[in-house]
Amino acid sequence: NFGNGKISTRQNPLAQIYLAAGSYRVKAIAINSSGCKDSATKIIQTYPLPTVITNGDSVVCLGQAINLKATGATTYTWFPSTGLSCTNCANPVARPDSNTQYIVQGTSINGCIGWDTVTLAVRLPFKIQVSKGDTLCKGRSAQIFASGASTYVWSPSAGLNNATIANPVATPQSTTNYMVVGKDDKGCFKDSAFVPLRVYPIPTVNAGSDKTINVGQTLDLDPILSTDVTKTQWTPTSGVFRYRLPGITVKPPQTTEYTGEVTKEGGCKAREKVTVNGRGKNSKVFIPKNF
Repeated sequence: NFGNGKISTRQNPLAQIYLAAGSYRVKAIAINSSGCKDSATKIIQTYPLPTVITNGDSVVCLGQAINLKATGATTYTWFPSTGLSCTNCANPVARPDSNTQYIVQGTSINGCIGWDTVTLAVRLPFKIQVSKGDTLCKGRSAQIFASGASTYVWSPSAGLNNATIANPVATPQSTTNYMVVGKDDKGCFKDSAFVPLRVYPIPTVNAGSDKTINVGQTLDLDPILSTDVTKTQWTPTSGVFRYRLPGITVKPPQTTEYTGEVTKEGGCKAREKVTVNGRGKNSKVFIPKNF
């Protein structure tokens, strides 16, 4: 009788488990082939397991240290030993170089053993990735982006719809080299990169006021352009008598609206319209005899 509610008829019984600390009276009764009996009694003392407690799981920056602490036992053993200042102490200093789960074994004064674990997640340096640079016409927008970090701050903030997100929309008024600084979620490390946006001003074109001519006559259209214009195109082509780019000479068969489109470096464009009113050949003009 093991004193824990269990009995055995074996000479060498299985090991017993005692679920609570305390004193247990164990009695063995032996009977020989003649039916004679003898007994022996022994008091078994069980001791509680130590309740070993260490740090909660935490995050540490690569190269930085964190103090670990264990309580609840008399002696302690930590493993693995990687990154620890000591393995047989209660409060080692941990400086891991990768994510590590440390196990501490605590032993009580009676030799009973308890365990606890702590996981240290190590934040490593990183490189952020950004979008390529771009060219824009003034007033146009482009979405720029960065990845690889947890938080972002763009500068300058001028022209951005939000300077603290990964993918802001940029509408710069002039050529701007945007810098982004990214950090990890614990602020351990940061990295920076640049996204250049080159901005071209919109070219200007003035085709003049609307004109009126007799059908069959020619008219020169000579627009006034900004000096940065590299290409001029007129539409429609019907009624164009001669190209003298950037101007044209027209001979429209009827009233026609001509559009002059100019282009500059960067592909920026501007348009201007002018209407040439065609008057019939037999149209009469009243000229008074007296003034």
